[in-house]
Parts: sequence; C-alpha cells; structure tokens
Amino acid sequence: MTSTSEAASTHNQEPILVVDDDPVQHTLINSYLRHRQVSHAHSPGEALDILRQEDILVVIMDLYMPEMDGLELLRRIKRSNGIVQVIVITASEEMEDLLKALEAGANDFLLKPLDKQALDRALENALARISRWKSTLMELFQRKKDARQEKGWD
Repeated sequence: MTSTSEAASTHNQEPILVVDDDPVQHTLINSYLRHRQVSHAHSPGEALDILRQEDILVVIMDLYMPEMDGLELLRRIKRSNGIVQVIVITASEEMEDLLKALEAGANDFLLKPLDKQALDRALENALARISRWKSTLMELFQRKKDARQEKGWD
C-alpha cells in the first residue's frame, strides 16, 4: 500500500495536457500546476497531435476555441482513448454548455476565472479515478494469470 505522500508524488508525474487558445490561461494554469508535468496545445489540432504522440491521461481544455468546437475535440479524445480524463474550462455561464460537455464525456467542468483549489480538486479526482482503474486492471490481469497457472497453461 502506498502512503499519501507517495501517491501524491506519483500523481505529480502524470502528464497533463492544457488546451486553450488563450496564452494567458496557459500561464495561469502553469503557475497553478508548477509541480506537475504539463504540456500545452494552443489549438484542437495541436492537441490531437500531442495526444497521438504522448501518453497523456488528463486533459484540461477550453470549450470554445477556433478551428474546432471544444465539444468535437472532447468527443474525439473520448473516442480515441476513453480512459483520458477531460476537465473542461470555460467562461460561458450557459447551463446548456455544461450539459453538452458532460454528455460528450467531460469528467469535470470548471468556470473561468479558474480557482486554483477547484482545479486542484478536479485534477486529484481525475488522477484518483485513473489510479483506481489501473489497480483494477492489474488485479484482473493477476487473476487471469493465476487462473492460467491453476490450469497448467503457463
């Protein structure tokens, strides 16, 4: 069993991708997450390229960007890798935007201006979910391996 500090240290190493067309948001989020591994994309196309090349498990993304609607980017991310946790951020105060983002697969939704504590909580929830899934997958793998050994297949 890992200690809380070990778990926090492991979480700090999980790569995070920030997708926003506003450079000010990148600077702000960078300052909030300065002890974490953060990559940046300034457009949905750039984000998709990074997601194809890197092992990103958490995306923090704006809902409204030029080039591609944020909902479409969210759908593409979830279709290509459903385990990726997506935290949507937006200045929109429309309830419909929240509902559409959640329907498209957003794991959390935060309003701008971003509150550091709210972002930290959303990120910790996302990382905890990933950690649980990894543990469950490892347990399933071990059970399969044990079953194969009991049958003499290994």
